[in-house]
Amino acid sequence: MTISTLQSSSAVRGSVLGLLTAAAIGGAATTAAAAPCSPEVVADVLAPVSETQRSVTLTCDLKLTRKDVVTKQLHFLGRASSGVKVDCGGATIGGVSKVPRVGGGIVVRSRGETPEQMAADRPESITITNCRLEGVIRVTGAGVNGEDKKVTASSHSAGHTKRMQAAAPTGITFSNLTIVGTGPIPIYLAPGVTRVTLRDSRINGRTIGPVIYLDAESGHNQITGNRFDIETAKRELIAI
Repeated sequence: MTISTLQSSSAVRGSVLGLLTAAAIGGAATTAAAAPCSPEVVADVLAPVSETQRSVTLTCDLKLTRKDVVTKQLHFLGRASSGVKVDCGGATIGGVSKVPRVGGGIVVRSRGETPEQMAADRPESITITNCRLEGVIRVTGAGVNGEDKKVTASSHSAGHTKRMQAAAPTGITFSNLTIVGTGPIPIYLAPGVTRVTLRDSRINGRTIGPVIYLDAESGHNQITGNRFDIETAKRELIAI
């Protein structure tokens, strides 16, 4: 990923305000469009989070309104979630949860026990727009980070980068989001994740780590036209 423009200025308590533009190579794979979500699925999405239902997996196009609040995590898992579009219309994902250790979040993840299985069951071409997210975004393939056992095992044999990229989600677009950091790294692209776009969004709040983390073997990702106004305890805005 080649950074073409970076402007930042420091403010009180390490708050950082800046614009970042990154260039990407190529485009995402073409995937069939998903069907609109049924009223029953929408009701499930908007139902309060509970100990027995902490998340909802989307395989359909979801439209929300500004007055809506989603307290469950939104999950996009495997090929079944490919082609899904979410337009929040200003709705909030996250917020205060009465269930311990459940925070607001968006999780995009491949399915399978091995990199080869995940390559056959990964989500592609997902678009998420116009949301206020009080929580985190996690995009994950063969491992949650570079120390994951599956990633480490793969790294000892030839073709590791190609294998990690084939196993990870690709072609995911986040646009016009307001992301409010609550402590953890707001946006984490795990090993092998490719062709993710974050554009025209605002990142506020606070984080104890970087704001965006692009892990090993990730590539061809775009970060463009975003505004950073977030307190960082001791790390850089973007770790590559």
